[in-house]
Amino acid sequence: MEDGYKEALGRIAKVKANKAEILSLSGLGLTTIPPQVFELTWLREFSLSRNRLTVLPPEIGQLTKLKLLWLNENNLTDLPTELGNLTQAEIYYKNNPLEFDFYVGNYPVTVLSPERVLIGCTVFEVCFLLEANTYELIVLADENDVDDDYEIDAFKIGRWQSQLIDAISKLITPVNDIPFEGEPHPPKINQSVEQAYGL
Repeated sequence: MEDGYKEALGRIAKVKANKAEILSLSGLGLTTIPPQVFELTWLREFSLSRNRLTVLPPEIGQLTKLKLLWLNENNLTDLPTELGNLTQAEIYYKNNPLEFDFYVGNYPVTVLSPERVLIGCTVFEVCFLLEANTYELIVLADENDVDDDYEIDAFKIGRWQSQLIDAISKLITPVNDIPFEGEPHPPKINQSVEQAYGL
């Protein structure tokens, strides 16, 4: 067992024993995350920065009380769908070889699932405004918890909506494996994309 992994296990054990809400596993050279981390469902802050992680396991989505998650300076090429469960967290992931779906201004956009989108460090819920004929992305975190740089409770996607639709479509297996032709019909407010497309 690598020294960094042993150190991580020791830190996890201390946090578990003390029911502490902050855990740092930064700079340990980890290539995998010890599964014991995902038992710490009360964590509020968790740092995995400056490691050698190439993937995040889906169990990361179990840490739903997180307010801050640091993933900076790893080797991540993709972000898992389950990050969409971290609706109260700000997620930082600088200096990773990630490919984003598109950009809204300077903010990178990752479509995590048909109902969840990560813009910058904030998770949004996707819905469609029928009266305005545009998508709106609703921030799920409490307003007081959102960084001032992301002062958006509702973000109209406007001219980027075709890119959003394209990115969502890639995550959906069409009925009878027939690919989408043209722009898919947008979902109604509070209706999931799966329901809207009859999947």
